[in-house]
Amino acid sequence: MPGAWLAGGIFALHPVQVESVAWITELKNLLMDFFFLLTLLAWIAFLDKQTKRPWFFYCLALVLYALALSAKATACTLPAALFLTLWLKKKPINWERILQIVPFLLMGIGMGLLAVWWERYHQGTSRTLFPFLSPIERILVASRAVWSYVSKLIWPSNLTFIYPRWNISAAHVMDYTWLLAGIVLCGVIYFLRRYVGRSVEIAAAFFVATLCPVIGLIMLFTFRYTFVADHYQYLASIGPIALASAGVVSGRRV
Repeated sequence: MPGAWLAGGIFALHPVQVESVAWITELKNLLMDFFFLLTLLAWIAFLDKQTKRPWFFYCLALVLYALALSAKATACTLPAALFLTLWLKKKPINWERILQIVPFLLMGIGMGLLAVWWERYHQGTSRTLFPFLSPIERILVASRAVWSYVSKLIWPSNLTFIYPRWNISAAHVMDYTWLLAGIVLCGVIYFLRRYVGRSVEIAAAFFVATLCPVIGLIMLFTFRYTFVADHYQYLASIGPIALASAGVVSGRRV
């Protein structure tokens, strides 16, 4: 991939990654990312027609994914990354490929449901947040969270351990601004695909899909204090960083 080394350097040195690396309790984040990316490498090897033992890499991918899930439940988003890999490499997404992804999907759903159950009944989330945020308010929180993470990637200033918690209400018209901005951006990305290919929409889809468990659609105990945290986007940031790095390197070659 063009700009792979540049993307790796930015990912390693970007200020928003400090929380995941320096905070000892986020060792699980590093382990999850490590096994998540190894799973993708094994999956790509499985897809490669030149691979001599493709099913070995498929089984290896399942084992690595189990390790990623055991490190942190947010690895449950990996099936989306598997589909995006097929899309990026222009592989047919037929029933054969879907059946190959089903085991990953079942593993991810199982661990995701376990994490939701733990958050709700052992962390006390059901007693603190569930009664107060309606489904539309969760969507509003999620849309603003996505923009917050994008802004910190572009301009990582005023980073902090706990960001001020927003007051979100479905009755406030201005709270829909972030959602509308996201819809407009989706339209722009769709329009750009005919000029720049699939790279922009795949990077955006990976970013949002990987963030989905932690942007407010599912309530977490930490949302009592803040709706965003730098370590939540540790893995998701790979999408925009890789896209920007590829754009820089490709632009220099023109």
